[in-house]
Amino acid sequence: MKNLIYRIAFLLMLTVVSTSCKKILEVKPEFIRTTEQVYANDKSADSVVVGMYAQWASNSNLFDIPVAGGLSSDELKPGASLDDDFLNRYNNRLDPVNSSTKIYWSDYYSVIYTANSIIEGVATSNGMTTSGKQKAIGEALFMRAFCYFYLVNFFGDVPLVTSTAYKETKNFPRTPVAKVYAQILEDLLKAERYLGDQYPTAGRVRANKWVVKALLSRVYLYTGDWKNASLKASEIIENRNQYSLGVMEGTSADDAEMDIFHSDNKESIFQMWNEIGYGIGGKPWVMVLMLPLRMKVAIVLSMLLKTAINAGGIISMRKPAVTGSTNID
Repeated sequence: MKNLIYRIAFLLMLTVVSTSCKKILEVKPEFIRTTEQVYANDKSADSVVVGMYAQWASNSNLFDIPVAGGLSSDELKPGASLDDDFLNRYNNRLDPVNSSTKIYWSDYYSVIYTANSIIEGVATSNGMTTSGKQKAIGEALFMRAFCYFYLVNFFGDVPLVTSTAYKETKNFPRTPVAKVYAQILEDLLKAERYLGDQYPTAGRVRANKWVVKALLSRVYLYTGDWKNASLKASEIIENRNQYSLGVMEGTSADDAEMDIFHSDNKESIFQMWNEIGYGIGGKPWVMVLMLPLRMKVAIVLSMLLKTAINAGGIISMRKPAVTGSTNID
């Protein structure tokens, strides 16, 4: 009799446990969204596009690029001390293990993956409007083209990845520069058709049609298509309602006041949006050459660049506002 009671109690316990487990497993996660849910409507999809820009702007190497490029050319030279990675750039001694070089590669491909995921997700959406789809895809195409433009100029031939199938693409071979440029142009021409004249949000931190035209002009220039480079640049120059040269007031270089470093200045076409604000620091922001705070370095302008700045005209008048130094303890 006791054995029977024990068996019945054991079976009841199993029933309660299995029922409880079933209920636990049936709880729906609150903070996980499927691709279908993410691209269910325009607003939700736009949050992914905003995230793509934030991902790009948060990459620390973006602030290193002006320094690295200036040291590799004739614009900057090291002062008293400089990180080894940047000294190697100044001395033209680059190798695959250079930490900054590796970060450029990984960060840009990370943004490309996000852009690819947006393009694929929007294409399968059943809840987004046609205009919402075009805007999201247009911005993703622009950002993918932007990243590949820098990659081919940093590394030459690079793997051309246009999908999120990472298991299939992780061992892709390098693609010739000409084919990468062909993809860049294809993306930008499509983005130009999809995006409107106005910026999607306040500020100039997201792509519109004119941002795409600006990059198109540069791509045409780099590929030797002088005619189209001129045409695209001229379209922007002629759009005086949105873009114009910064205002310079005053009668001399000493009392010149300029608005070109404000986030809302009309010289700016496309700005980076960071944790402080857009325009790289909000309004006003006056550091043209921004060094990462982790670096205690000395950077000075080369004699060739000083000569060019002192040549006269508007460049010379802007010198007091675009050059200077500060000490960070």
